[in-house]
Amino acid sequence: MLKLVSNKIRCLWCGDILESFTVHDFKRCRCGKCFTDGGLDYVRRGFDGDDPEAVYEDLSVYYDPETKRSVTAKEANEKDIPHPPETDKAIEESKDDEPEQPKKKPIRGRYNFDTGETIAEYTE
Repeated sequence: MLKLVSNKIRCLWCGDILESFTVHDFKRCRCGKCFTDGGLDYVRRGFDGDDPEAVYEDLSVYYDPETKRSVTAKEANEKDIPHPPETDKAIEESKDDEPEQPKKKPIRGRYNFDTGETIAEYTE
């Protein structure tokens, strides 16, 4: 399991670099487009709009005890989030289901690397 070493983001709108050091160390950028929270206990992000990659860049750093090296948030996401292979059976089952309802886009979301839980707050 990866250990959070630095909880940091950079706002792409105003250029502020925000780092949360303790559990309730809430930091918002000067333009108000994004924030970070959680210190080294958990990662919590918030942003305006539909696409987090258009609002902030994740500069967080994690320690991987298996390889004994530091990894970036992008590498951590690729390692920790498994992508199950699609099977022909799953594709057949999805054809028989009712038509999908349009999904609501998250306005804010966060991923906790310690628990593997993804939480999103949705628009109405």
